[in-house]
Amino acid sequence: MKKKCPCGSARDYNNCCGKFIKGEAFPNTAEELMRSRYTAFVKMEVDYLVDTSWPENRTAQDRREIKEHSKDIQWVGLEIVKTEKGQKEDQKGGVEFKAYYLNKDGKGGLHHENSEFRKQDGKWYYVKGVFLT
Repeated sequence: MKKKCPCGSARDYNNCCGKFIKGEAFPNTAEELMRSRYTAFVKMEVDYLVDTSWPENRTAQDRREIKEHSKDIQWVGLEIVKTEKGQKEDQKGGVEFKAYYLNKDGKGGLHHENSEFRKQDGKWYYVKGVFLT
């Protein structure tokens, strides 16, 4: 039985974000990268999250911080609010999204962010995000 991708695309994981997380392909758009990063948070794929961050923004403690932050959160849904540029032919793009989660106490929460993405050597990277709620 095929598993649906956590990103909300309604596609099979292996034919959606799975191919990016496994290193079989690279996202063609900023939105694809954003969706695959959300999926990586759901599946605790820390290496993918670090590897898809803008190289100059990576720090030595990124892996530890991601693991620490994510261990008490269960991501339960993703909503893409809007995208700005970020298509295959672009070099920059933005994605506003809402990610829904449950904390370790079962209380629901919302992570609302406007993310900036940039392409380098043909690959999309997450540069930074501005929290909206």
